[in-house]
Amino acid sequence: MQHSETVGGRSHSDIFEEILKGGHIKPVYQPIVFLSNGQVYGYEALSRISKQELQMNIEQMFQLADKNGNAWELAKLCRARALENAAQLSADKKLFLNVNSNILYDNQFRTGFTREHLQEYGVDASYIIFEITERVAALDSSAFLCSIDHYKKQSYGIAIDDAGAGYSGLNNIASVKPNLIKLDMSLVRDIDKDKIKRLLCKAMVDFGKSAGIQLIAEGIETEEELAVLVRLGVDLGQGYFLGLPQESFSRIAAEKMETIKRCHAKQYNENFTNSVYPIVGHLAKPGYIVSPDEKLGSIYETLRLNPTVTEFSVVRDDLTMGFMTRTDLNELLGGRYGYGLHSKKTVQQAMKPDFSRVNYGRRGFASRNAKAVGAVVQSHCGGKGREVSGDCDH
Repeated sequence: MQHSETVGGRSHSDIFEEILKGGHIKPVYQPIVFLSNGQVYGYEALSRISKQELQMNIEQMFQLADKNGNAWELAKLCRARALENAAQLSADKKLFLNVNSNILYDNQFRTGFTREHLQEYGVDASYIIFEITERVAALDSSAFLCSIDHYKKQSYGIAIDDAGAGYSGLNNIASVKPNLIKLDMSLVRDIDKDKIKRLLCKAMVDFGKSAGIQLIAEGIETEEELAVLVRLGVDLGQGYFLGLPQESFSRIAAEKMETIKRCHAKQYNENFTNSVYPIVGHLAKPGYIVSPDEKLGSIYETLRLNPTVTEFSVVRDDLTMGFMTRTDLNELLGGRYGYGLHSKKTVQQAMKPDFSRVNYGRRGFASRNAKAVGAVVQSHCGGKGREVSGDCDH
């Protein structure tokens, strides 16, 4: 895109010089979320011009900095602004900082990221992820890779940005061995309509899982794109559909989290339909529950009046402790002396503690507490209250 060389009669160079001298930069933070549950993983720090009369295209501003030899000064200003709010970041969240590959190994840059310097902002190195663009080739690849190794040893994270749109592509990923890879938005755009893009994305997902590298899809703009990325197993997502850049560290909207849950629910349903191994959640059904302190005689009378109840779960504080079937109870209380011997015992004394407790939908897509389900799956594995968690369609 071509941009005019002047704004309001002033050249872009003059506007840029005033921005740099006056420090007229403010940070905004765009959430990067887990596509498993919609929780925020971290935020990418982006820069905006803070003075209205100095507005210009952000990308062009950085291009001017490169052209005029001010790349380091602008990067330092943007980084300082981004870190000013870092102390407000939750301890389990990451802060992504964009770094030009040719600045990363600059001695001034290294000085600016000593542990002592970060402590001034109240942030630890383990919270910082350097996001290195593939769009700019490193002029000194040896120094660049040495710097990568240095920052990894200092507990910084490394992300390769714009994967699929850069100079060195897979070779760069192999050399850097990043913690995260960000798929370029050109691969994400209209992925729901493009089979080749889906195949490329799936290949990157498989590669990431094998290499222990998390994959981020950036530039998500539609629910259809999100649904495909969820189905393909992409770890993390970012884009205007999920959350706009904000001046504060914000969660994504509740309706967006619900959208992610719906995408997963649909995927689970498809897995169930297409698999010979049914998902346990589809087999479970609401059931009858009792307190562990309830007397067997009382339960017997309740079941006698409710012939449809064939088994029941013993639950305390939403945690299933055991279960018992109608047949078990009848056998225990039957006969000449059964009722007299056992009717005043609590169900906890008579229940079966050997069972599998299945946490269906541990990521929150279809989770149900014990009061809602009240049913457990009997297990003959001999485990005491063995809990089964994870994706139960495996």
